[in-house]
Amino acid sequence: MNRRSGKNDRADATLRRAALAAIPAFPVALLWRPLLAGVSFFWGAPLLQFVPWLQRAAQMWLSGNVPLWNPLLGCGAPLAANYQTAAFYPPNVLHLLLPADVALTWVTALHLVLAGWGMYRLCRSLRLQWFAALIGALALEGSGFLVARVGLFPSVVFTFAWIPVWLWRANMLVDRGSLRDALWLGLSLGLGLLSGHAQTAAYGGLLVAAYFACRVVQKRHRRQAVRLAGLAALAVVLGIGFAAVQLLPTAELLAESQRSTGVDYDFAVTYSMWPWRLITFAAPEFFGTPGQGDYWGYATFWEDAGYVGLLPLLLAV
Repeated sequence: MNRRSGKNDRADATLRRAALAAIPAFPVALLWRPLLAGVSFFWGAPLLQFVPWLQRAAQMWLSGNVPLWNPLLGCGAPLAANYQTAAFYPPNVLHLLLPADVALTWVTALHLVLAGWGMYRLCRSLRLQWFAALIGALALEGSGFLVARVGLFPSVVFTFAWIPVWLWRANMLVDRGSLRDALWLGLSLGLGLLSGHAQTAAYGGLLVAAYFACRVVQKRHRRQAVRLAGLAALAVVLGIGFAAVQLLPTAELLAESQRSTGVDYDFAVTYSMWPWRLITFAAPEFFGTPGQGDYWGYATFWEDAGYVGLLPLLLAV
């Protein structure tokens, strides 16, 4: 009986490892041609902005200079202070080794893996079975929100990928309440803040804060809740401190931007979520698709893309 149980356990572990290979396999299946053949699939903003920024930053790093200034844009413009350049983000070291478009493809693929892995770890920390956690990981990794932005707004993908990691580490901090968990949360916050998209980081931070607060208030012992709040504050301080090399120059640049004195309401709500686009959460091509040249909805297709997937919707119901 014990031998049979041991064999079943080993078989289950083997099956689990094989299934989890789907998390890194998904980006390869999605991006196999640009990954393996070095063919660029970026267009629009990445070719006009992200690739030149990253290429210039890499050139300056390789020449032994901090990429503070971009003399090739207009009469010159800040480069490192430009948040979306992500000049201090560790994964962008690939730009020192590979051509800018190839490196950007690999970094994008790695962040899809990060999103899936983070969601898997979050689900497991919520005590879901491994198969349920895998479904959650693949649902996020292949979601319309991420896939629609892969070729156009990589910085959104980079930062969004850290949100499930933040939630996982916050959940572990509440469950175990250890200094080590606070340090891991702080490190992940810092990396997410360095990844290049401020709005996504802000929304993700609000989500994590709300989730953490809801879990903490469920604690019956006030002393334990106070300790958790202190550890969370430490994690936030560590995260901001880790990312300060990016946040400080960006804050200085923001003070000189056109938004430093505020904008009017009409400008602020431009390209806000069109309510009718909620239909596309279940039917992604209801208003057409730019791939077929027949999109007729408000703003641009990818700005509000949020297709969840039929299987996740059915499972949620």
